[in-house]
Amino acid sequence: MANSGAKRVRKIGKYSFEYDKDFIQERSFLELSELLCQESTAHGIGHAWNNRHNALGIFWLVATICFGLYLGVVATQLFVDFSRREVESQTTVLLSRDGLELPSVLICNRSFFSKKKLEAMNISRDLSNYLVALTGTPYLLRESFLGSDLGKEFLFASDAEVQTLLRKHSMTRYSQLIDAISYDCEELVLKCSVGPYVLSKTECCAGFSIQPSMAGRCFQYFNDGTYRQTIDGEYMGITVYFSVPDNDTPEVAPGILNLSGFTKTGLQVSFASNHTHPSFLAVGQGVHVTPAHSTFIDLSLSVVKDIGMKTMFDPGEEECLPMDRISYKQNKQDFFYTDPNCDLGLFRQCFLALCNCTLYGLDYPEDSPYPQCNLAQTGKCYNYVLDKLELTPSNLANEDRSTEHEKIVDSCWDKGSIKCNRPCVRYDYSYTSSKSRLDDNVYQALKEQFNVSNDSSVAIIKAYFPALRNTEIKLWRTGIEDLIGKLGGYSGLFLGASLITLEGQRDLPPQRHAPVYSAGETRVVVPG
Repeated sequence: MANSGAKRVRKIGKYSFEYDKDFIQERSFLELSELLCQESTAHGIGHAWNNRHNALGIFWLVATICFGLYLGVVATQLFVDFSRREVESQTTVLLSRDGLELPSVLICNRSFFSKKKLEAMNISRDLSNYLVALTGTPYLLRESFLGSDLGKEFLFASDAEVQTLLRKHSMTRYSQLIDAISYDCEELVLKCSVGPYVLSKTECCAGFSIQPSMAGRCFQYFNDGTYRQTIDGEYMGITVYFSVPDNDTPEVAPGILNLSGFTKTGLQVSFASNHTHPSFLAVGQGVHVTPAHSTFIDLSLSVVKDIGMKTMFDPGEEECLPMDRISYKQNKQDFFYTDPNCDLGLFRQCFLALCNCTLYGLDYPEDSPYPQCNLAQTGKCYNYVLDKLELTPSNLANEDRSTEHEKIVDSCWDKGSIKCNRPCVRYDYSYTSSKSRLDDNVYQALKEQFNVSNDSSVAIIKAYFPALRNTEIKLWRTGIEDLIGKLGGYSGLFLGASLITLEGQRDLPPQRHAPVYSAGETRVVVPG
């Protein structure tokens, strides 16, 4: 016993070192087994060894083996999930103390044009229907109209009539014609307020910019984060007073256009983040502005944050794009190739590459070298581009298929997809609406206050957060530190048999565990 703690010195060459004699002493297999069981951090093994002479040892042995097998299954699943590199998420509802960012506002006329302005320019009903389909999408055409003899004759005559109309009014671009037969902002907006700021008609329209869309000429205010709602309820949200023209919807020719596409007409207001382009949004969502009514819109906000989508195990993943680089006015390139606008950017790029002409809904100042597509070109180009997405509608089906055109679209789409980015932070707005008819006295007072003519009606839109709460969604992929942490946690749980804490305990002599202290002496006892 005297030599049990002795050290031995061993010399190798000019170097010498000490080692514990007890550590390297020869042991029997039983002694070695006991050493491994006692020193192992897998406490279930130690429990089984300490109770090997009684029935409890069998229980611990079975429990440890079962837990070990289950650990193997869990570890395998963890490695499989890790190799898939799937995105994980966490959703939290937060109460904002500094307010919530108000959305951008989009005002569109789902009737496309003003009937009075069409008549002022002597544009017939059939030509106005042609302009509706050309400005919007070929989805608005009656099924199989493009392929019929009557349709081909109509398209040829309408194309020529449009060119004559442009020359007559000294217009060089199709967008100028659309501007001439559409509403101006000052004709629709009477007053607006954003948060605590009340703006006149002129001030309000100065903040809106003209936006071509698939619903015609729209007006959008991009909120860059300047305006926030800081108090619950409608008074600190967005309020817009409208002058809604009465009986000014253009006539629809059932033989040319699909009537189901015109079940929603008149003014509509849509809300979105400032990094969402309105082209497809205008026909995808919106709240109808009902004359002589006040419409209340309850907003809700979801903030999606990228907190680790790209790790060292995701070399093919691009870094997310900071919010200050996603600006329609300052950086259209990044704007069009960042979700949720990436499909729109690809559609626009491939349409230009395939047809060498542009659509009104995708028409921007940078596209000035490109002419406006006619309706026949639009139908064919839509066909090829939508084929790529397997979304070709039946009324756009073409008999003439060109492998060369399909190759152009495939190449353009594949190359463009590489440039698509994801934002580091994304704001998604959703909303529900309810309407209340204005009291007759209030309605007449508003008409007098804003000097609204008898052929127009007053309507009010109020959009606000009913409560300053938003949903935050965090996205990430599992990193190596997370994998190691999970493996360590499960290993400690199952190999340590921590699910159960049954262990036999013997009554040992009190003198070995109950030391005697002298008077006034204090001891700190650490259990275990």
